[in-house]
Amino acid sequence: MRRIKMMGLCLVAVFAVAAVAVSSASAALPEYKVCVKAEKIGKVYNGKFADKECATAEPKGEGKYELKGWESAKKFGLKGKNGVSTLDSYIPENEAEPWKGGAVAGTVTCKSGKSEGEITGAKTASITVEFKTCTSEGKKCTSEGQKAGVIKTKTLTATLGYINKEAKTVGSDVEAADKGVSAAFDCEGLEIVTVGSVIGVNTGNINKISKEGTQTFNVNAKGGQEVVFGEFPENAMTGPAHFLLSKITPPGVTLPSGEKTTSVLKGEKEMIAA
Repeated sequence: MRRIKMMGLCLVAVFAVAAVAVSSASAALPEYKVCVKAEKIGKVYNGKFADKECATAEPKGEGKYELKGWESAKKFGLKGKNGVSTLDSYIPENEAEPWKGGAVAGTVTCKSGKSEGEITGAKTASITVEFKTCTSEGKKCTSEGQKAGVIKTKTLTATLGYINKEAKTVGSDVEAADKGVSAAFDCEGLEIVTVGSVIGVNTGNINKISKEGTQTFNVNAKGGQEVVFGEFPENAMTGPAHFLLSKITPPGVTLPSGEKTTSVLKGEKEMIAA
C-alpha cells in the first residue's frame, strides 16, 4: 500500500452560486431573482411586494417592489472566499459505486481560497477558483504559471438545481465550462489532473434576498462525496452520479475524489428562488 503515499489529491474548486441544468423541466428548477422597483401606473405602483427585500407581500398588488429575473440585476459579478479546503483521492471500496468512498490514498490541503466570476443566466454562473498554500505530504502543489502552492482552476460553470425538490434543498453542480479538465497541477513531481463535477449545498440566500450565500461541500468517513445525486444533468465524464476523478501520474492511475470545503460568495443583492 506504499502507493497510497504517492497519490496527491486535487482540489477542484466550487463556489458560490448553485447547481444544475437545463432540461424540459428547467422552468421548475431554482433560479436567480432580484428585487427591483415596480412600475408605476399613474400614481400607483403595481408590485407584489411592499419592501425592497421582496419579503412582505402587498395583497392589493400596489407594492413598490417586484421580483425580476437575473437580467434585471445592476451587477452580475461574484467574489468568494474559502477557508481550509481538502480533497481526498481513494481506492473505491465498491467499483460499481465509486462515489461512496474507500481507502483514502492521498490528500491535498489548501489553507485558503478565493473565487471570482459572474452570473451568466437564470440558473448558471461562471467561476474561477484560486486555492492558496496547497500541499500534499509536505510537498507544494502548484498549477502552471502560478506561484508555488497555488492551484488555479480552469473556468468552471455552476448550475442551479435541487438536491431534494420536496424539501427545497438547493445545490451546486460545478464542472469545467468545457466539461473537460477542471484543474491541473504538480506536487513536486506528482502530476494531477481532475475532471468530473461536484455538488454542494447552498444556504443563506434561498428564497431570501441577500448579498451573501454559502456553499458547503462535504465528504463521508471514507472520502466519498456526501452529495452525488439530485436533479442535475448527467456529467459527460461520470454519468448520473456527480463526483470528481483525479488522474495521478506517476503511477498513471485515475481515482475517484471527494472535496470538503465551505465557500462564501458575495455579489449583487439577489436570491435563489426555489
